[in-house]
Amino acid sequence: MARIVTVHSNRGGTGKSHLAANLASLIACSGARVGLLDTALQSAGLHQLFGLTLTGGSPTLATYLGGGCEIEDALYDVSSVVDAAASGGRLLLVPSSANPRDTADLLNRGYDLGLLADACSQLIERHDLDLLLLDTHPGLSNESSLSIALADIAVLVVRPDGVSAIPPPDPAVSTYQWPRRLVVVNMLPSGGDEAALRDQLRADVGVDPVAVIPFSNELGGLNSERVFACDFPQDQLVGQFRRIVGELMAGAERPGPSQAGKEG
Repeated sequence: MARIVTVHSNRGGTGKSHLAANLASLIACSGARVGLLDTALQSAGLHQLFGLTLTGGSPTLATYLGGGCEIEDALYDVSSVVDAAASGGRLLLVPSSANPRDTADLLNRGYDLGLLADACSQLIERHDLDLLLLDTHPGLSNESSLSIALADIAVLVVRPDGVSAIPPPDPAVSTYQWPRRLVVVNMLPSGGDEAALRDQLRADVGVDPVAVIPFSNELGGLNSERVFACDFPQDQLVGQFRRIVGELMAGAERPGPSQAGKEG
């Protein structure tokens, strides 16, 4: 049965979408069938990491939510971009929006939020996905709240200067009704003390991050136009990404390359 994973942050600038793209790519390259759904209607941009150019008429999630297409019409196969086919995997992307003005009109007009849940169910069933990953808009929105509610696992991305804003694990005092939660600290400055940061998180928030990812000039140099793990597979950042992947896929049955190739 497919797992739904939401990648979320409480503010912008945490590198959340980069992390979502890299996790999805690594899992697809392991031989799994992965869907990546960009629910960040207010800040569309995940598609750029895969070199996908959208025109004003390109079907997207916003088009689907506005009644202009079926969710299948807004689905783009980016497996070749990350070379997932070599292992028998697939990576299917639903971009958020092609036109900010149309998205603003959609949000002002409103839509049936149940359509987002329907899209997740349809994608999982029709493409026999092993994992569906949802990238959210930072902070509180209807889309991010539903994405968290739908998830089996929520990856919460924070920067070192934002760890005090991590919601408490007790749902009675938290904004969100969290599923299983994995905390990732991103962009640890050069010379930062990871051990001290972990101690602070355990003491103040009661969590131990699954990964503490250092700041990377190489990642910034990609200018949001490439998936880092594809260009720098041996970098220490990718090692941290793989640690998160291990947590996400623990206990899940994943097809080997030969089996996945026969099924794909």
